[in-house]
Amino acid sequence: MSKHPMQPIILEDDGIPRFKKNSIVDCIMQHVSLKNSILAKLASDFSKEDIEQLSQLMGYPIAHYSGLDTSSKESIQIANRKVKYLLKRKGVNKVRVPKHPMQPIVWDGRGVIRFKKNAAVDYVLDNGGIDLNQIAMGNFSVDDREQFNQLIGYSVSGYGDLSFIRRKTVRAADKKAHELYESTNGEDPNVKID
Repeated sequence: MSKHPMQPIILEDDGIPRFKKNSIVDCIMQHVSLKNSILAKLASDFSKEDIEQLSQLMGYPIAHYSGLDTSSKESIQIANRKVKYLLKRKGVNKVRVPKHPMQPIVWDGRGVIRFKKNAAVDYVLDNGGIDLNQIAMGNFSVDDREQFNQLIGYSVSGYGDLSFIRRKTVRAADKKAHELYESTNGEDPNVKID
């Protein structure tokens, strides 16, 4: 199965390199009641990959991220290389803030092509004291909304019907879904036929 993509690394005004947070995930985490028990459950019940991505989505500074048990050596090395590059470019010219990466597109085991869900993000949404209706009413960027709907495992076909998704994002997702469909001859390899 595909790995979750790494969040972009940015230098904020304080000069501290950190992951670009998804403000929707951050908002949900701030509404989590009994945060310590939720975090303990996340650490014990979910994959390191899901927790690693969740910490990036929360905008962790690279220095803190590097000290987490869930951060892989590979991702720490990549993050440190990106930080060196950003620090070298600082002051040269204005570095644009990159968009959030697209989640991998996978078969779901029931014959549907969808974005790879981050189970930890989905769990926090279900237990966070804020629901999709409140998120819909919130003042979040299109970039955050697009990524969040990918993180909760939206089907690619349904994703394109959401009114706030940019057409170019839909085209990119549809292209990846078509490539997956073609590479598997249109059959979900995870579906068990009795």
